[in-house]
Amino acid sequence: MFLNPFPIIYNFKYDFKFDQFKDKVDDYLQKSKEKIDKFDIHTPERDGGISSIVMDEQHPHLWPEFEDFRKELSNHIPEVLNEWQIRKGWSKKISNSWINVHNMGGWTSDHVHHGTVIAISCYLNVPPASGRFMIKNPMHMYKLGEPVEDAYHLEYENSGAQGDWTFIEVQTNDILLFPGWLTHRTERCNSSLGRYIMSMNLTLSD
Repeated sequence: MFLNPFPIIYNFKYDFKFDQFKDKVDDYLQKSKEKIDKFDIHTPERDGGISSIVMDEQHPHLWPEFEDFRKELSNHIPEVLNEWQIRKGWSKKISNSWINVHNMGGWTSDHVHHGTVIAISCYLNVPPASGRFMIKNPMHMYKLGEPVEDAYHLEYENSGAQGDWTFIEVQTNDILLFPGWLTHRTERCNSSLGRYIMSMNLTLSD
């Protein structure tokens, strides 16, 4: 199913059965944090959020726990590429993946996925009050020329915004597919249970 606007965002559901391998993910993220702290690596995560994006040699989408999901995902990719009118006949590849966790107060700041045709967010665990996904209006530059209300460009709590931003509700087992160029972020997590998201990048080559 495509979500507005345009349509840019596509979503479907898949039961990851996250509880069965949560301990493995937590261990993986702990090693990621140790590497981030040791080398003072900058990531988009804020206020305690942790990302495994630094673990280049261990892409989680290749874990056996995600084997069936990879097959299911491959059934949806052609529909997205066709809807977006992406050139046919190119080779498709998941170039990398990582897992983020946001505990109480954590969030992901504004960013894009450079060189990525489809960015994929897989919501492994979304407790109540753990925040929404946010996308920035790709036409925001044109809004600068409009007489909008003063509050339009104001941010709140350092982790959200209004005006140019659209909020998308997400639940456990949601998968969102969107263009890599689309600026996005998350709301602050207000749950102590931890919001877990696996992100993936799909690239094309001729």
